[in-house]
Amino acid sequence: MSSEHTHDHEERLERVLAGAEDPVSALAASELASCPECRAMAKELEDLTNLLDATGAELHEADEAEDRAHDELVERVLGPHLRPTRPTPGPAVVRLWLGVAAAAVVLFVLFLSAPWPGDRPEPGLLGPGDDWEAGFPVGEVAAWNTFTWSGPAEGVGWYELRIRARDADADAPELLLAPDLREPAWTPTTEETATWPEEGIRWEVRVIDGSGRRIAVFSHEAWLSSR
Repeated sequence: MSSEHTHDHEERLERVLAGAEDPVSALAASELASCPECRAMAKELEDLTNLLDATGAELHEADEAEDRAHDELVERVLGPHLRPTRPTPGPAVVRLWLGVAAAAVVLFVLFLSAPWPGDRPEPGLLGPGDDWEAGFPVGEVAAWNTFTWSGPAEGVGWYELRIRARDADADAPELLLAPDLREPAWTPTTEETATWPEEGIRWEVRVIDGSGRRIAVFSHEAWLSSR
């Protein structure tokens, strides 16, 4: 049985719309449920509520999708700058590593500057000494003849004879190099001696053993007499 739509119905529906009364309990009241106009209004309110709920869910999903897209864009563009980085070493750590690097450089330089075993003479065998002595030429000489020297032949593989200008540095280029002498003697040619300076020469003999190791070095100066 239907009832008329009254002023009380209007007031109760207004309370529902204002949020002062629960729609479910209000519509369940017999006077509203039996009123066709109230039922129609209730149906419209239900449809509107469902539409708002669906729209709200879609907007929420759209907001989440937009947030994800924004986060992905930020990650691509600013990600490397926003990620945590390794802490910068403190001054003490920096000084420690600088010290280690400096020590490594010093050791490397010493390694390069150290003579190789094959180039290093045995202790006590540098200079003429008692074991090796020069024969000719030494000091002032009348002419350039055969160069001679003497010493213990045991263990000797060969000799190297190097001739430099008398006032040249020890590492200056040689005027002449005789690298593979099997006897303790060497005779220059007149073409070779013609290039030697007037102030004289310094000649150096390196004694090499059979394995290629230098075992003695000695040198002397010589020059032609002015007569």
